[in-house]
Amino acid sequence: LTVATVIFVVVFLIGRRISRGLTEVGEVAHRIGCGDFSRHVQIDSMDEVGQLGCAVNAMGEMIRASHSELEARVAARTGDLATMANENAKLYEEAKGAIDARDEFLSIASHELKTPLTALFLQLQLLCRDVGKDISSKLGPAHFAAMAESSLRLARRLVVLVNDLLDLTQLRSGRFELNREDCDLADIVRESCLQLEGEAKRAGSSIEVSGEFTLGGMFDRIRMGQVISNLLSNAIKYGQGKPITVGLHRDGQSVVVSICDKGGGIPADQQILIFERFLRVQVDPTIAGHGLGLYIAQQIVRAHGGRIEVKSEVGLGSTFSVRI
Repeated sequence: LTVATVIFVVVFLIGRRISRGLTEVGEVAHRIGCGDFSRHVQIDSMDEVGQLGCAVNAMGEMIRASHSELEARVAARTGDLATMANENAKLYEEAKGAIDARDEFLSIASHELKTPLTALFLQLQLLCRDVGKDISSKLGPAHFAAMAESSLRLARRLVVLVNDLLDLTQLRSGRFELNREDCDLADIVRESCLQLEGEAKRAGSSIEVSGEFTLGGMFDRIRMGQVISNLLSNAIKYGQGKPITVGLHRDGQSVVVSICDKGGGIPADQQILIFERFLRVQVDPTIAGHGLGLYIAQQIVRAHGGRIEVKSEVGLGSTFSVRI
């Protein structure tokens, strides 16, 4: 009886240990199947159960490594897809912006071209009518001279507009280049003032230049003449027939050209916007314009390494300073 009891107890204990080991192996395998790799089979001996536990642990490590690698690859691929999606979204927005800008450009260009073309067409029609009726003796040369001058102003306006549109196209395509040469900016300013003297007189204004006699440097003569002419033309248009002063001076290493009018001025909240393309400050809605002149002028000056500054007060006028 004693021997049988001992055998029974030994068999029971061995079976219990084997059962407990198999239960632990089963639990760990179940956790691995659920993606939980935090638990391992505790190895107490290298019997069959212990070897099974080692095999389960090794399998768990292999699956964990494969799982980690797969997660990393999925994360990387997800990142690539997100980057591609962001890039595609960016490309879409850029394409949409380009299409919107093109449509805006075509709309404004067609409108701005139509206005002076229509006026020029009417002027030429009137001129042809008067000549066809052979009434030149009654009207006199002054009449035809006035009509020719008016037509010439409209033609100049068309030329300026077309040049601005071409400049805008070059700026947007990155093909805008300067042809710098050693020249005198003061001479360029005086030439521009002389060219616009007649326009200023017709508006009731005068142009007075003061300051440095020479402002030498490396400039694109034609482009800087375009900048000064644009600023002077704006001063004449918005100057309300009052005198316009042009100052030439040096400020350290910089040369500065200041153009000052005594017109209606620009509201403070709009001064930062006047250099945007196609944007016009509605100081006087009766004055025609296409909102490109100041934008192009600023880009030309920036290409020279400078900037255009504006100081203005409503009712007192505006001062635009070219600083290079």
